[in-house]
Amino acid sequence: MNNDTLLSIGELVKICKVSHKTLRYYDQLGLLKPALVNQNNNYRFYKKSQITRLTAIKQLLELGISLEDISTFYNQDTPLTIFDNLKHLLGTQEASIENEITLLSDKLKKI
Repeated sequence: MNNDTLLSIGELVKICKVSHKTLRYYDQLGLLKPALVNQNNNYRFYKKSQITRLTAIKQLLELGISLEDISTFYNQDTPLTIFDNLKHLLGTQEASIENEITLLSDKLKKI
């Protein structure tokens, strides 16, 4: 199977362990558009290569990055700036987590 092979929404759901509803929502947000939508029955098909993007979205969400920030990242991304944009996104999240740790540590000291 090459990267241009089309997968049904059901196949992508099984491979990536996400729900149909999640894929439809990501489509609505513009995060992960189907490669093809059958006009007769509205079935969605995705390229095998889109598994990488979906996996990245899931990993960024696990790091606590919001869908809004992920969407902004993907919509502003160009091949020349991808690493700088990702570094900035992850740096911002790291700073947020460090701030939260500090706040929680301060609360523990007061107990």
